[in-house]
Formats: sequence, C-alpha cells, structure tokens
Amino acid sequence: MLTVYEQMDVELMFLGCVMARPEWLAKSRMRPEFFQDQRHGRVFTTIKKLHESGGILNTYSLREPLTRAIGGDSKELLLDIFTLKVLPHEAFYWEWMLINWHARRKVARSYEIGVDEVEKDDPNLERIVADITDKSREAIRELMSGGDLRSIEDVSMEVVESMTGDVDTRRMFTGLFGVDDQLSMRPNNLVVLAARPGDGKTSFALQMAAHNATQGRKVLFCSLEMSATEIVNRMMVSTGLVKMAELENRTADPRTVHDAREQILNPNLKIWDAKRATMSEVDREVVRHEGLDMLVIDYLGFIDADDQRQQRYLQVGQIVRDCKGLAKEHQIAVVLLCQLNRDADNAVPRLSNLRESGSIEQDADVVLFLHRLKTFQPEYHLLLSKHRQGATGEFSLRFDAEHFTFE
Repeated sequence: MLTVYEQMDVELMFLGCVMARPEWLAKSRMRPEFFQDQRHGRVFTTIKKLHESGGILNTYSLREPLTRAIGGDSKELLLDIFTLKVLPHEAFYWEWMLINWHARRKVARSYEIGVDEVEKDDPNLERIVADITDKSREAIRELMSGGDLRSIEDVSMEVVESMTGDVDTRRMFTGLFGVDDQLSMRPNNLVVLAARPGDGKTSFALQMAAHNATQGRKVLFCSLEMSATEIVNRMMVSTGLVKMAELENRTADPRTVHDAREQILNPNLKIWDAKRATMSEVDREVVRHEGLDMLVIDYLGFIDADDQRQQRYLQVGQIVRDCKGLAKEHQIAVVLLCQLNRDADNAVPRLSNLRESGSIEQDADVVLFLHRLKTFQPEYHLLLSKHRQGATGEFSLRFDAEHFTFE
C-alpha cells in the first residue's frame, strides 16, 4: 500500500482529471468519503455541484464556494490541481485506486475495532466476528461494484440485432481483399502496425485511413513524422493522376493536380500535423474532433512521455496503455504505428521484435507486421500475429511504389 503522501498525490491527479473532463462525473462511482484528505472530498463535492448546476469550472468560479467548503483560502489548493499535467481518460484508473484504498482502510479499521473490543472485559466474540465480517463484506461490495453491470440477456440481444443490418457501421476495414474477411477492428481496439524503417507503415496506414473515410467513418491521422503536405502529396499520387517526382519538382500539370485533389477530398479525414506530441495533447485533439471512429498515430517513437524522468521502456509502456485507454474511453479504434528492432532484419517478424517495450504486445488487441520478402522488391507479407477476437494469419500483398499503395 502506498504512503499517505502518495495517496494525496493520487487524489489530486483524480481531481485534476475531473476538472479537465467534468462530464465524466456522470459515470463516476466516487463519493466524498472515499478521499483520505477531507479537503479533497469537499473539493470533489463542490466541483460536482457546480457542474450539475451548469457552471463553468475554473479557479475564479471555484474559489469562493471552495473557500466556504474547506474553511480557508482555497487559492493554493486550486493551483495545485489546475497546474497538474493529467490525462483525463486516466480518471477511471485513479478512481479505482482510491476506491480500492478506501475499501482496504475500511477492512483494516474493522479489525482494529474488533481487537479493541476483544480486549474489553467479557467480550461478545460472536458479535465482534459478525461485525468484522459485515464491514469487510460491505467494503468488498464497494470495491467490486465498478463498471457497467449488464445482463447476458441484454448483451446477447444486441449481438442478435447487430446481425440484422446490411453493414456493420462500427467495424473498421483495411480495404484489402482477403484481409478484411479475417481481421476485425472495432471501437475499443488498439491496433499496432509495425515494420522496419522504410517498409511501408505510413503508406499502409494512410491507405487504411482513406478507405475508412470513404466508407463514412471519421478518421484523424496524427502525423508526427511527415508534414501534412507530404501526406497529401502521397494521397494525390495514389490516385494515379500525378507522379511524386512531378509534385516535388513542380512540373505537374496544374489541371491534373486539381483533378487529383478533387479525388482525395473527404471531410471525414483530418490530418493533425504535429512535430512531437504527448498523450495529453493527443487526448485533447481527439476531444476536439468529436465523433471520431478511428485515430491513426504515426508513429510511437515521436510521442513524448508526460513523465520524462522515467526510463524510455517505462515511458513507452505508459504511452501504449494510454493509447488503449483512449480507445476505450472514446469508443474508437486506435492504430498505433511502431518500428521493429534490428533483429527483424532479413527475418520473419515476431512479437518479441516490437521495439522498446513488451507492453506493446501485451496491451494491443491486434498486432500487424508488414514484412518485405526481399529488399527493393514489391512482394510483402502482412502478418496478423495477434488477434484478440479471432484467428491469426498471413496475407500476400504487393506494394505499388509508384503510387504508394498496397494491393
């Protein structure tokens, strides 16, 4: 169990997440008594009341009611909360920790009371044991009551009803014949696409993003490696109307470029051109683009950890868990591109070749490897090496280097 000071830090992190995303309160199981610091419990109550009344949450709107609630100036406490660097989707995690600690304190306290009672003259041992048991069961019920409690009847009926429609509107596809018959990508899923440098990760991901956008799904392509101009150039080249060399040398016919532009225009596909980003910034961008179905991150190596003090493999592990949390919170598919280590050179990739962290293999729902059979040759294998909801497999692809497309 963590120290009192560490628990205080977690309570502040939780409050920071609530400040950043107050609408999450509707799903929260937290109660003021779950906080070890009573001031934090009063802050939680004040935030909840102000949000439910339609008020705006900021240091100005909270300071006066919070000062009344805690019986003193709240300025320093508010600054502590508002200056925290938090990931709003981690609120569930911090909440679970706080409820867990509350339950454990409750159990421990019941045993302490029991010991005190036993040491009295002529103790009623049967009643003492019953009290300890009842309090322990109550604490466990509080701990285990998280999540959505849903009956098999309701969930199975949703499955039956999903079979009656012509199109599964929430499933995402690669657009490649044969692959989509086996691969299932859905909201909540973290899909990892890995390859060695220069082996087509971006081309494959961009082709998949464009395909889903044409199917009416909203896609955000987070391009940390290439500029938005480079991404759009590739998209125009993929139409077959213009060549990359012509765009780079500015020798293309403007009318042809215009025609290529008309073909790729799609309001469902947005490109976020960022040099580097943290997962906090990615989360804010997802919130800004409300109603997303898919997020593509190109690529893992350019995401900075929120905590720079950790070793890189720990940072990567946290980033991957944040990606999975993002997928679950926002009900979207997150496609995360990453590199394979050098052991994958001239060899069939394996899950152990995922670079920098074993948590990539652990947390991903789907792991895809792009494997070029021979250097400078167009033949590829797409390896479906992990598939939480189905079978693994292998698919033969051909890369059209001139148009940056797989077929």
